[in-house]
Amino acid sequence: MEKMAYNNTRTKLPYLGTASPTRAFPDTSRLGPNAPLANCPPGPNPDADFGEAPMMLTINDVNGTKQDVVVAVQKSGFAWSLQRDFGNLIWSTEAGPGGVAGGGTWGAATDTKRVYTNIVNSNHKNFTLKPSNKTTKTGGWVAMEAKSGKILWSIENPSNATTNGPVSVANGIVFVGSTNVNGTIYAINGKNGEILWSYESGSTVYGGISISNGCIYFGNGYTLGLATVIGGLTGGTSLYAFCV
Repeated sequence: MEKMAYNNTRTKLPYLGTASPTRAFPDTSRLGPNAPLANCPPGPNPDADFGEAPMMLTINDVNGTKQDVVVAVQKSGFAWSLQRDFGNLIWSTEAGPGGVAGGGTWGAATDTKRVYTNIVNSNHKNFTLKPSNKTTKTGGWVAMEAKSGKILWSIENPSNATTNGPVSVANGIVFVGSTNVNGTIYAINGKNGEILWSYESGSTVYGGISISNGCIYFGNGYTLGLATVIGGLTGGTSLYAFCV
């Protein structure tokens, strides 16, 4: 399992995505035996599981009906919104191309109006951005309307690198990091995708950005695990804080 479960205290139901039927990185000592599952399809298959915890939010859908939903983004690049109690599909959207390392992975974010996700684009496929219709082969970030899944904007990573880290949002600002060697972080306007400011931390930013009391916190450096698959990531030892 590559994600955390999200527990709903009202319905007493936990929500979690399914994991990959095969283990990754079998050359590492941290893995134990992985018994095959009888109901798994024959492989090899794409790594298209859910590598993040789902989010719970309440929306007014396209018909104006109030809906309690659970939303998650898949490594395939698809985002899904499901009715929370019965699993009925509310909407699904292909936010961007999937890949061995995603697609969407490690964590989307929401402010209840919009759903934000990274698109790692680890296989460097053609990724058509909206509304510009520009095509890129790098990673990027996407905002979708929470009630309908409509893509409001998508932008490429200006650092020309993958975007493996989860996204964070507060007060209408989306905070993200880049895996490029300089470890650039970006603050993005959640309404229109405009980059408000950026900062080069000196090493790959692979993890997420924490937000508390007017400050953001993040660390840099990543050279293990998926870094051996992606390549070009750099190590670091720094923890940063930016406050307003």
